[in-house]
Amino acid sequence: MNQDITMYDYIVQHCTESMNNALAAVRYTTWERNCPEFTDIEFVSKGVLRCISPVDSGRHFIQNIQEQDKLSFPHSTYFTALHSTRRREMLRSVAAESYRIVCNLAEESEIDYLSHFPELDTYDIEAADGHFITHACHTPRNKKDKVFAAGFIYAMNLRNGFLNPICKVTNGTKRSHEIPCFRDWIETEYAKKSSRRKKIYIYDRAAVDYQWWNRQKKNDVFVISLLKENAVIKFVETLDFDKTDPVNAGVVNYELYTKNSGTFTVVTYKDPETDKVYKFVSTLSHSFRPGVIALLYYKRWTIEKAFNNTKSDLKEKKAWSSENTPMDIQMRLTAMTYNLMRLFEEKSKKYNSDLRICLKSFYGLVIFYIMEYKNDFYQLLILWKYFMRASYPSDISRTQFEIIRPMLEGARKKTKPRKLDLYDVFCGILYVVKTGCQWRMLPKDYPKWSSVYAYFKIWKSGNESGESIFDAALKKAGWQRED
Repeated sequence: MNQDITMYDYIVQHCTESMNNALAAVRYTTWERNCPEFTDIEFVSKGVLRCISPVDSGRHFIQNIQEQDKLSFPHSTYFTALHSTRRREMLRSVAAESYRIVCNLAEESEIDYLSHFPELDTYDIEAADGHFITHACHTPRNKKDKVFAAGFIYAMNLRNGFLNPICKVTNGTKRSHEIPCFRDWIETEYAKKSSRRKKIYIYDRAAVDYQWWNRQKKNDVFVISLLKENAVIKFVETLDFDKTDPVNAGVVNYELYTKNSGTFTVVTYKDPETDKVYKFVSTLSHSFRPGVIALLYYKRWTIEKAFNNTKSDLKEKKAWSSENTPMDIQMRLTAMTYNLMRLFEEKSKKYNSDLRICLKSFYGLVIFYIMEYKNDFYQLLILWKYFMRASYPSDISRTQFEIIRPMLEGARKKTKPRKLDLYDVFCGILYVVKTGCQWRMLPKDYPKWSSVYAYFKIWKSGNESGESIFDAALKKAGWQRED
């Protein structure tokens, strides 16, 4: 990140390193193959690009690639690769190595949000949950002519915030619950008997199957969840804990319970702010401080924020296909993309609050300088998407826009964080002014036409001299209308 490098080159570099690590991890692979017309590195790299591109579909993405690269890229080549089981197996290995790389980079940068809790040093801690999106448009309907949401399960590493893809739940052809899929995945994964660190999963109350989780202790897999209100468990004893320890603030009781020969600890916690009482159940040893168990469950909600980012920022709201292979590929590419962006965010917070990044556009010649980079996931996304947006002759430069930004921002009182990049909004207006097209025909590279038009109406209002803010901005930026 200290070198000037195109974002696409950085993605290719990361994917290449992940691929090399995946090949080196095993003696022989069943998925390695030479495909010069569309290499595996290109497949993975372009998959990441699709996730950060402002596109609505695979065809839209290919059209952007063809327009930007000025090269022929057949639809059949991309979609055949997307349905390839060999590519799916390849991506599983590459995505796993990508996850290890970003985790190692975070560890090297001493990024660990749980480092203050020594009892967790020998554990990997992940918050797991189901994530559901709109089904693919061609998903077949069931006998009742119904179709449902498509879904996956992800786990978030609570030490660094990176996403780990777990499994697919459903393609939308039927209503499915994630818990059986999660249990099947754990049993399959830990049946491999490979050496690994102890694991703690934090899941919601629907995941609590006392007998099943008790059996997982032999695999060093533990759970923390919210106790069901109708849970039938037998009290054993009250456990002692240090009430003077600040970590245990809010803990009312710490108790041991049993069910079906398994033992569980239950933490009764009272929220100091709301006075609401919660009960957390865990299969961990009672040597753990109860306050740590309560804190870990509350940190589970950070995965919901990640899901919101993938939907509202990466725009991954819809399944790429109703078939298992493309859905598996989408799940892993989405996690890879999120993790790369998270890595940038974490490093910026770690090393420099006003990190200076010099990045070249993916396909253009413009170098975009970020003078004051703020630690905000959405602002980082704007940066990534800037490099993917096609440029138009009507656009002004970022340098020109910074001159007029204050007058444009001052036209509307900011009562909450702005979700649109005003540069894109302003350039969208310039496109309509120069081409004379209808607002609804605004290219999709810009924000939604309705949002652009709403800002246009605000900026067309007059200032103290009677001149509109928009006209004053045009003059100050040196932009000329065509007669």
